[in-house]
Amino acid sequence: MDRFSRPAYEHLLYTLPQEYPEIASSSLHLYTTSATIGLVEGSVWFRNGLELRVRELVDLSDGEILD
Repeated sequence: MDRFSRPAYEHLLYTLPQEYPEIASSSLHLYTTSATIGLVEGSVWFRNGLELRVRELVDLSDGEILD
C-alpha cells in the first residue's frame, strides 16, 4: 500500500494514540474535498496536558501538505 494513499493516511491519523504512548487522545479527522485533496482537522491531546490543534490541507496523490 502506498504510504500516501487515503486509507494509509487515515490509518496513521486514527491510530496515533495506539502508536504513540505520549498521546492521550486525538480528534483528528480527514475530510475529502476532491478526489485527491483532503482536509485534516482536530486536536491531539498529550499526557502532559498539552493540546495540539491541527488544520492541514493535504494532496493525497502526491503525499504533500499544501497548507
